[in-house]
Amino acid sequence: MEFTRDEINLMCIYGSDSRVELICTLSEMRKCLTPEENELRELGRKIRWHKDFPKGANVNFYEIMGPDHVRVRTFERGVEDFTYACGTGACATVVAAVLNGICPMDTPITVRLRGGDLKIVCESDMRVLMTGP
Repeated sequence: MEFTRDEINLMCIYGSDSRVELICTLSEMRKCLTPEENELRELGRKIRWHKDFPKGANVNFYEIMGPDHVRVRTFERGVEDFTYACGTGACATVVAAVLNGICPMDTPITVRLRGGDLKIVCESDMRVLMTGP
């Protein structure tokens, strides 16, 4: 699925189980966050309520900071705003980054969230391990 906002294209990937997690790559996340965080919030709200997700979705915006370091912001359904941390969204983001060759498998990836950093490992057998506060 693709959304366009102010010439920034967002490719969204989601997996359906009991929770829907959308992973949005924002290569220009700094530009989007710097002028006005409300712009990113409105984009999260728009995607969260998109017709393709009748039960809603958590929307995870991420930026690759390095090969083993990712920054994530989660617009969470139910909260209807950004949260300080979302373990499920952080894990889903790392899995998507590993499967797309962005981050290495079997390596601890630091995920920076507003509420603190998590270490997440996506193992070669697709088990996902999370440690942190």
